[in-house]
Amino acid sequence: QDMFVDIKEVNNKWFNVSGKSGNKKKWWTSNIKEGELTHFLFIKTDRDQSKLLEVGDNVNIEKYALWPAENIINELKESNFGGYYMDPKKIWNNKWFSSKHYNSDLAKEVREQLK
Repeated sequence: QDMFVDIKEVNNKWFNVSGKSGNKKKWWTSNIKEGELTHFLFIKTDRDQSKLLEVGDNVNIEKYALWPAENIINELKESNFGGYYMDPKKIWNNKWFSSKHYNSDLAKEVREQLK
């Protein structure tokens, strides 16, 4: 089965989901239903967040987690400031991680690439 992965960098106290172009939660939910999004790959880096990444930049990935997109959508809470948010502690909590997804071919490939 093919996997369609969206990579998200999470280096803040909260994983915020907003967007000037509309409701990302609604958009992601639609993508999941259409089979265009199956997983999120979350990464935590040590890079300077005040600078945008450019082609060719190398980034040190401190940790990563691969999650089924639907699980993440279901965990998003509505923010008082617009959009949605999630506590990143859940993202990095291995107990929340299903062994089915951890042992998937994609997860194994990601672990190899990030060594």
